[in-house]
Amino acid sequence: MSRLFRRSILLALLIAFVLSFVSVQSPTQAAAQITAKVLVYKLNVRASDTVKAAKVGELARGAVVTIIGRDKRSLWLKVQTAGLSGWVRTSFVHISGSKLSIIPIVS
Repeated sequence: MSRLFRRSILLALLIAFVLSFVSVQSPTQAAAQITAKVLVYKLNVRASDTVKAAKVGELARGAVVTIIGRDKRSLWLKVQTAGLSGWVRTSFVHISGSKLSIIPIVS
């Protein structure tokens, strides 16, 4: 084998090795890792992104939820926690691990 061919093979193997350690996440996977902490005494969780929607539960101050997505105007977050999934107002939580603008819009 020629020296150039061996170097090319070695370079390709090195690149493959390095890339094996790189993790690529879709926006949905990334959002699953974003959390929010409840800032108010009691926060209503709604069935949809409006105050007129049915209340499906409530969260206490300090509760941490996983963010699934946000509405188009970024006023509401779709969240999930053990046994509860629904919408909460963005202004009543503190988001950790992301900026609101990069959380995916969900319906």
